Amino acid sequence: MNNITPIHIRELDSIRNQFSNYFEEHADEAEVDRLYHTWIPLLSTYVTHDSIEAVIDDWYALIEHPYIWFDYIEEIQAITTRPIVSDTLEAWKLPFVFAGIRKENNTYRNWSNGSEWSLSDITGDHFIGIALPLPEKNQAIIHHYFETNEEFFDFLEEHFDNSPHTSRQLYLNRMYLTCLAHLSD
Repeated sequence: MNNITPIHIRELDSIRNQFSNYFEEHADEAEVDRLYHTWIPLLSTYVTHDSIEAVIDDWYALIEHPYIWFDYIEEIQAITTRPIVSDTLEAWKLPFVFAGIRKENNTYRNWSNGSEWSLSDITGDHFIGIALPLPEKNQAIIHHYFETNEEFFDFLEEHFDNSPHTSRQLYLNRMYLTCLAHLSD
């Protein structure tokens, strides 16, 4: 059995892990504190306090204010020497919320548009999380995720139908924390 992790995978993991330092320097602290104050009580029955803060931080920087993530990726790309890392970072510039349902062939159908994706390290048949696309078509790394159930997708359908959002993807991106709060019920 080969336990060696390719260096580019370790580098990409390090880039993801070091983002929190960049985030702390570039986020609007007052706005993030307001988000914590609002969402921690709503999510605390489902997720630990530290995890809630990480989820809020990630949603804030990758989805709600994507220039923070984009600028970070641009800075890292400027000093990256490995083409595979640079190509992956280019793809990571477009993160999105992914609500997935496992198919028979171990791919996940994306609720927002019905496309099938190859995802690694996902357990469970249903989940919602933030995806970082890879250069290969319909492949992604799920930055973080939460397992759901089939009824959760009924919730998504009903709430999307009653929302002002023009697309399912826009709904997921804007309502991500609300969707997670539903899991706490």
